[in-house]
Amino acid sequence: MGLYTRDMCFEFHQLLISTLPSYRMELNKLKKAYDNYGKRLNIQNLQAMEDCAQNVYEYGSLLWPIAYSQILQNHLSMLHQGGFSDCL
Repeated sequence: MGLYTRDMCFEFHQLLISTLPSYRMELNKLKKAYDNYGKRLNIQNLQAMEDCAQNVYEYGSLLWPIAYSQILQNHLSMLHQGGFSDCL
């Protein structure tokens, strides 16, 4: 796959498996903060919701370019072809 090496595959996989669960966790925190704010409209709950929204935005800003990158296509192709043992 050209410049996509075994080392790059490993590093990219580590990035994905650390970022995606964290993104999900932040989305869950945002939902909880939103629910809390809906139950009790106060400045503390609003601030918690804003903080969670900022974290979701930051993870999304990281994941968005990854989702549309050639490296993700290369990575998924390697996994699909059964070459995942080469990068893990």
